[in-house]
Amino acid sequence: MSGANDHFSTGQNDFYYFTIAGDVEASGNIQSLMNFSNNAKQMCYHYLFRNCDDLLTAPELPATGIAEGCYWGMFQYCTSLTDAP
Repeated sequence: MSGANDHFSTGQNDFYYFTIAGDVEASGNIQSLMNFSNNAKQMCYHYLFRNCDDLLTAPELPATGIAEGCYWGMFQYCTSLTDAP
């Protein structure tokens, strides 16, 4: 899956998120969901996997080339996720 988005979130009150059911293993580079012709916006992945209780593994998270707060709250309440990406 890849996308043409330049963000999933612009702040604490404006965000998209995944709703999943059953055991899920997310893999690959999270940036493949974004439009690479634009720079990632601040908080672009904010709460993306929040409350995904059945998320077992997380996708790769690049540590460079991201805006401030991009990963803030991304895995909040993911109780089955035992290893940090």
